[in-house]
Amino acid sequence: MIEHKEITEMGKKLKCGVLSGMLVLSCTIGGYVFFVPTSINVKAESHRIYEMTDVTKDDISVYSRTLFGSESKIADYDVKNEDDDKTIIVTAGHMSKKCVLNKIPVEYITAEYKDTVFPGDKLSADKFLVKAVYKDNTTKKLLTSEYTLSDLPNTVEDKVVSVKVKSDGGNATVKIRPVKVSGLKVSYDGDLKVGDTFDISKVKMTVTFEDGSSKTADDISSDFEGTVAMDSVINIKSKRYGEQKLSIDTSNISKLDIGYTKNVYEGDELTPDILKITATMADNTTSEVKGLSFDSTHVFYGDVVEAKSESLGTLKCTIKPVKVTDFTVDASVKNDDTLHVRGLTAVYEDGTTKKLNMSDVEFVTDMSQKLTTGENQIKFKWFGHEFSTVVTYKG
Repeated sequence: MIEHKEITEMGKKLKCGVLSGMLVLSCTIGGYVFFVPTSINVKAESHRIYEMTDVTKDDISVYSRTLFGSESKIADYDVKNEDDDKTIIVTAGHMSKKCVLNKIPVEYITAEYKDTVFPGDKLSADKFLVKAVYKDNTTKKLLTSEYTLSDLPNTVEDKVVSVKVKSDGGNATVKIRPVKVSGLKVSYDGDLKVGDTFDISKVKMTVTFEDGSSKTADDISSDFEGTVAMDSVINIKSKRYGEQKLSIDTSNISKLDIGYTKNVYEGDELTPDILKITATMADNTTSEVKGLSFDSTHVFYGDVVEAKSESLGTLKCTIKPVKVTDFTVDASVKNDDTLHVRGLTAVYEDGTTKKLNMSDVEFVTDMSQKLTTGENQIKFKWFGHEFSTVVTYKG
């Protein structure tokens, strides 16, 4: 049997033991709490973090922090860039931190098209070079996902194209100047002669540009179908580049005869409706050349007129009008023995006479000179052709 006093002493010892155990446990748990990470701290590794640029692990360092404030650098964390381009969320285990960054702002956007453009081309979105220029003059090439293009034409015409570029950092306009067409040439595979059947698949249109380059048009067409005649007009068309006439080979024509729809006299004005050209073919059939055009001109014997035809091209025609054989002069002698010519009349070899319009006449002879007794030669030009006549002065 244990006395009460002994029980009391034993109780004290037991109480002290329990308290001592609790103290040790408390210290152990408390020490663990003070050294367990409770938050993270994010520090920028670079002072140059730019707008429109995602933050990566290379740009920051992440540290864990305890209640005592001690920090340890950690490597296992994730970085999420928010849509506002300023905020990031860093997560490490159960801890995360939202950070608002003061990024270097975009000053302006530049844009250009990195290729030569020709009329009829289609613009390619991946050939646009768009850059952000920052306040510190640093530049960054933007990805195609970082900007949008508007006002892109289906095909480029022969004029300046303006394409708008929009991005979060600003907008820009790209002006694209296509290389201008300097010439068109159409050719036919083989000889296209009068009497042949026209085949558009044998036609080639070569387009030449101002920079010296050339290409073959791939969109040609023609309204012409069927058999080629003397007066056929075959126009080759390209929606992109224009229209050009295809020449016809006339080597199967043996000769051309020049005629007129009415009598033509020297000094007359020759117009396309008066000139008549007849082609004799290799098989001796004949055909009138139609669609003649040339600048109207006053013709004289032996003049060569370059007449253009729709089917045969330019034809050099030697004109043989009725010749002038003489001129009669309507004149009087002034008191100072100089001659005053009032009019001139042309006399032709078929007996026809025609009065000249004196405004078309330019005297070569000095009309201020006095006449001499006998024959006096008077020289003059009529539509640029020089003639002369004789005036007899009896004194």
